[in-house]
Amino acid sequence: MTRPTARGRTIQRPPVLRSLVVLALVLCSVLQMSQSAVAGGGVPACGGGLVGGTSVAPAPAVQTHPLATNGTAGSACGWVPASVPTSFATNLTSLWGVVWASPQVVVAVGIVGTVMRSVDAGETWNTVSTPVPPSQDFHALARDFGGALWAAGTATTVIRSVDLGATWYSVPASGLQGNVTSLSFPDAADPSFAYAVTSSGLFVSQNGGTSWSDVPTPAGSTVRTAAFYDAAHGWVEGGPSPGQVYYTSDGGAHWTTGNTQGVGTMSASMVAEGPGTAWLLGIKDTVLRTFDGTNWSSLALDSQQRSHALTSVDGQYGWVGSEDANLFYTWNGGACWVQEAVPAIPEIYAIGFENATWGVSVGDGVIWYTRDAGISPYDTPGVAGSDACTGVGVPAVTLPLLLVSSLAGLAAAVLMLGLARRGRSRGRGSKPRAEEEAPVARQRHRARYRSRKRYIGG
Repeated sequence: MTRPTARGRTIQRPPVLRSLVVLALVLCSVLQMSQSAVAGGGVPACGGGLVGGTSVAPAPAVQTHPLATNGTAGSACGWVPASVPTSFATNLTSLWGVVWASPQVVVAVGIVGTVMRSVDAGETWNTVSTPVPPSQDFHALARDFGGALWAAGTATTVIRSVDLGATWYSVPASGLQGNVTSLSFPDAADPSFAYAVTSSGLFVSQNGGTSWSDVPTPAGSTVRTAAFYDAAHGWVEGGPSPGQVYYTSDGGAHWTTGNTQGVGTMSASMVAEGPGTAWLLGIKDTVLRTFDGTNWSSLALDSQQRSHALTSVDGQYGWVGSEDANLFYTWNGGACWVQEAVPAIPEIYAIGFENATWGVSVGDGVIWYTRDAGISPYDTPGVAGSDACTGVGVPAVTLPLLLVSSLAGLAAAVLMLGLARRGRSRGRGSKPRAEEEAPVARQRHRARYRSRKRYIGG
């Protein structure tokens, strides 16, 4: 299409398709630049807080640690396989509990009486001998406020260590019945209190684990999991109805039925964070949380994987471990989740963190350690959560930046199209102008020729 000018010459408009292509290219560049601005330039090599090229999973600040300058301890990225004894890896020995005994020492327990110990924050492990025969399995491991470690398992087997897990001795634990599945010393103000879940129900000790007594609960003997914040405040899940949770604020003298919003799933793990604050993990990666003790809300994670392990730090950072080596991480109290990259094995049974970045996870014949909360460039962002968590788009907090950048890009596109049109008008207008002025030049030449002819008398 053309249009006339004031001088009578014509200017051809640029094709619409070409204009759209230029505009699309500019907008794509703007989006990429704004995304880079949001993500800080892309995924870092390790522990910088970015996953999948977006800022959907910020890592907590790296914690000061005594081993931070010890080779790979300061540079490990994501979940790194630890060095373990050959027999442990060959037999796929299952570990069911892990505890940090100190900033350097980590201890794990499992089947066939296995106790493993690391003195370099989880990088290398060795087997520790105990007085328990291989016929017994350990399913529970805890650290009391005096620094002693306790391991318990089948046939009410209980052992104790007072030297960070180097040596162990048997504890009678009179009154304790059944196979122990969890053990805790929750009260710093009264360290003599301990709670244990067994195949026979909930038990309490008020003398540091020497003797135990039964605690009646509405769940009866079918208590599956329990978590206590102190001697008085705690929760149990169990009974004939899957997912039924009960709360006590007086050490089990009275129980209140919790409202789980109709989420009926047997629990795999519970974590208490305050007198009325706790997490509950269902067997299908259903995560619930309460802030008043009785009313529970379902968090975003629902991967339909069979889950086993749950741990949290400071109420904001949390990890869930499940089958097929699936490990999920939240940095904002469960609102958003990222699936962390873990070497494939059948199951993850226990997770333990010393702080918000240094952690260990254990499973079948393999142990991993991390120095950056488990975050790596190979993680999968946005496995659950709101649109701001998906990692497909840009988080909600960056939308103003994207809008401003897009408007700037649109203005740049208009300017580029104007310059392109101006260039075309100059280039294409020269030829029509020359063609228009050619007849005028010939007429002038004829006039000069006739004048000259008359002058010479022709």
